[in-house]
Amino acid sequence: PTPTTLLTAADLGGHCTDLAVDWLHDKLYVVVVSDTGRRWSLMATTPDGRDVATVLAGLTERPEHFVVDPYLG
Repeated sequence: PTPTTLLTAADLGGHCTDLAVDWLHDKLYVVVVSDTGRRWSLMATTPDGRDVATVLAGLTERPEHFVVDPYLG
């Protein structure tokens, strides 16, 4: 199969640094660093790359660790 690009840096407003999958609710959670490298955001999207939403924005420090818990939300 041919690989397909689902999301680009332009779609997210920066570059992905981490990824978590909520397999129960079919969501991908992505930590994004801005092009300036000074702000981080947590974005959510569907596995096909549609419905991108900002969950948390304006973080001034890179999140060191994050996980998704499908059972507890």
